[in-house]
Amino acid sequence: MQEKRAVAVFDLDGTFIDVDSSWRLVHRILGTEKAAEENMKLYARGEISYEEWAERDVALWIGVSMKDLAEKVKATIKPMKNADVAVNLLRRSGIAVGVISSGIDVVLSSLENIELDFIKINRMILENDLIKGVKVEVGFDKRDILVKMSRDMAVPLDKIAVIGDGENDVSMFELPVGLRIAFNPRSRRLVELADYIVAYKDLLPVAEIILNWFRNFGNK
Repeated sequence: MQEKRAVAVFDLDGTFIDVDSSWRLVHRILGTEKAAEENMKLYARGEISYEEWAERDVALWIGVSMKDLAEKVKATIKPMKNADVAVNLLRRSGIAVGVISSGIDVVLSSLENIELDFIKINRMILENDLIKGVKVEVGFDKRDILVKMSRDMAVPLDKIAVIGDGENDVSMFELPVGLRIAFNPRSRRLVELADYIVAYKDLLPVAEIILNWFRNFGNK
């Protein structure tokens, strides 16, 4: 990847895809949604960590073919309107575009025509195409991941735009980033922190906001 002077970090669920939760989507596809409810109750009560919650959820999918699951996900999900157009516009303008999501890799990999510069997401552990576990790369708090990414890419936080919709994006919005866009937000705190709010399901206006922001410093 060529050197970039700005970065746009997107959430996945509710942002790149018109689905509120990757995890819930897979549970619905595999018929394990009911069994997963107890795991969520334990996590919500603080009785298990995020990592333990994820491991318990994925334990319900052990032995499932990743290939078959990916095909079912692809047939089910709906990319957000103009997701591919928005990403292409930003990348052609010299902005690195990627995802930091507490969702699941099988859902993101099912999107077509979207080329990303970086991906931070939870990944299924496979053996001969069969799911055997999960590698948790992103928990509920995304703050440390974004800070490390900023350092690794040598792009300061004030040259980073963050786009998200939920409570698990708040930690990124609380950092001294250059631009915060709440996209169809489901979190009051996110709205309070946002520089812009896009309240309809179309990522093209998001790209236009980011491009206008980038023009203020990109050519200096």
